[in-house]
Amino acid sequence: MGNRRVPGPERIQAIARRFSDRAQAWVAGVLAADTTGRLAQLAETCPGAVIFAFALLSHERARAWRAGHGLLRDGIAGRPLDELLDAALQGWADGAHHMVAGWRRAGFPGRGIWHGVADTSGPARTRLLSAQRLLIHHAGAQVDEHSLWLPPPVAFSPEDIPADPRDNSTWFAVVKVHSTMAVIPTAAASPRARRLAEFVSRNALVVERTSLGSERRWQHKALLDYAAATGDYPCRSTPASPYLDKVEAWHRKIAKASQAAGRTAPRYG
Repeated sequence: MGNRRVPGPERIQAIARRFSDRAQAWVAGVLAADTTGRLAQLAETCPGAVIFAFALLSHERARAWRAGHGLLRDGIAGRPLDELLDAALQGWADGAHHMVAGWRRAGFPGRGIWHGVADTSGPARTRLLSAQRLLIHHAGAQVDEHSLWLPPPVAFSPEDIPADPRDNSTWFAVVKVHSTMAVIPTAAASPRARRLAEFVSRNALVVERTSLGSERRWQHKALLDYAAATGDYPCRSTPASPYLDKVEAWHRKIAKASQAAGRTAPRYG
């Protein structure tokens, strides 16, 4: 990134207003503190990098704040974009180790997506970080920092990511939240899991408009429950609306059966 004239307060506020409500004040503050103008340039050319720095600084449990400060420092120094992102992503992945270690010390059982990040090494780790970097490149200013903080889904296609700021933010929210109930991109990911992730990637905006759940985390569970119970897993080319209609109809049927069972169940005592 080359140097440019330092933006004035009005320009800084105009840039900051493009970001999400949660990030606006923070973005305005870091841009105003930069005397080189390079962070303002970064915020315009790759807003995802600035949002990722905000995410790194916001998740104290991961101890990733050094990586967040390093990203901003490298941006001010004019370090090439992919180089500064690669350094920050190493800190992000190392943060998974801190979180997992804390959970283990606290005696929390089970495994989740962050255990997968912490355990990934070699070529699988390279693929993981490359996928996360690609998503940062494609993130618009409206994307929430939590969406960039979460690991990438099992599979996605960059061409699915909308350019419209609001749709771009929705795509990231749907795809990343869905990834929390799946696995990270490793060789262990089943073909069915990859096909489901590809379906969500292509149809994220359609999934968001369905009634699969008022909370996004339940949308993927609704899809996964239906697919696992029926064996009817979608793929990238599956027509979205008919498939989602089947998912909704199946869940309505299960709900009605559960209600009926509750009404007819014998009472004791």
